[in-house]
Parts: sequence; C-alpha cells; structure tokens
Amino acid sequence: MGKSGDSLAAEQLNGDRAEEHWDALLMEEMQIYQSSKSAGKICLQQLHAAAAHWTSRLERERQRREV
Repeated sequence: MGKSGDSLAAEQLNGDRAEEHWDALLMEEMQIYQSSKSAGKICLQQLHAAAAHWTSRLERERQRREV
C-alpha cells in the first residue's frame, strides 16, 4: 500500500474507532435511561428524546470527520 493508501487506511481506522466510541457512549446512555425508566424516574418520551439527542451527536461527529 502506498503512502496515500496508508493514510486512507489510518483515517478509516480512526473513523471506525470514533464511531465505536460514540456507539459505546450511546449504549451506556441508553442503559442509564432504561434503568431510570424501569425505576419510574423518567417517561418514554424522555427516553426517546435522549436517543434522538445521541443520534444527532453521532451524526454531527460523522459529518465533522468527513470534512
């Protein structure tokens, strides 16, 4: 693989790691909300709002990496 190929592979690896990081954060946040929901501390609408928030953050991060 040439120098540009190596750079592209490294960029892809970094992108994959960032996506895994955000996926892990999203899953952790969803587990917290699910636990809170089960305990009656939040409603389903709040759970959906949290999921939408994290999905939006993930999308912004992906767009930032593509620039």
